[in-house]
Amino acid sequence: MRRIRTILPLTLIAALTAGILILMAGCAEEKEAAKLVSTNPPDGGELFANAELVMTFDKDVKEVTVNGTPAKVEGAIAKWIPQEAGITEGKQTLKIEWTDVDDQTGSAEITLTIKAPDVTPPEVVEVSVKDGATDVDPDKLNTDGITVKFSEPIDTKKSADCVKLTLEDGTVLAWALEWSEDKTTATLTPTPGAEATFETKYILIISGYYDPAGNEGAEKKVTFTTKAKE
Repeated sequence: MRRIRTILPLTLIAALTAGILILMAGCAEEKEAAKLVSTNPPDGGELFANAELVMTFDKDVKEVTVNGTPAKVEGAIAKWIPQEAGITEGKQTLKIEWTDVDDQTGSAEITLTIKAPDVTPPEVVEVSVKDGATDVDPDKLNTDGITVKFSEPIDTKKSADCVKLTLEDGTVLAWALEWSEDKTTATLTPTPGAEATFETKYILIISGYYDPAGNEGAEKKVTFTTKAKE
């Protein structure tokens, strides 16, 4: 008995192979949706109605909504204010939905207690150098810097240049500002070439600082003079 062989045309084999390769490539390119890494305040926390809920994702997102109202998006960070969405006070379940830069979507829910709007401005509660001091050690300033403590956490992005050290003639010195993890303490330290010197009058100016609700604190100036070299 003769065996009948079926031979597929080469063009059909090539087409099938190409289709399989395209399918495999499509599967390989499929990406995971962005994940919500954290919120500030966290789930179960409290938030003033006029303060920001900050949402951090593990990759960039292009659209985020909270209970159907849009949040402001910048890279992998989204911010949303309850008051702007008509939410004032009380315990609220917030549904967060997002679309990432690869058009993948995700959602999550958190519960926060929304408090009445914060209208109390932050205050400077302590400065490591005393106003009017005339014997400040410049070496200690250069080593430890100058610290400023505030009455509440500060919006460090909005208050980026809120602490400056100047000479008596108003020249602003190149000192760098760093913040504590809880955003309540700022430390000003000199950059190379801008160190404090002996027998020099300085003015520390603290102004343009805001809390997360947008309240601006009052300006404070601290004038001091470094001691003579021994």
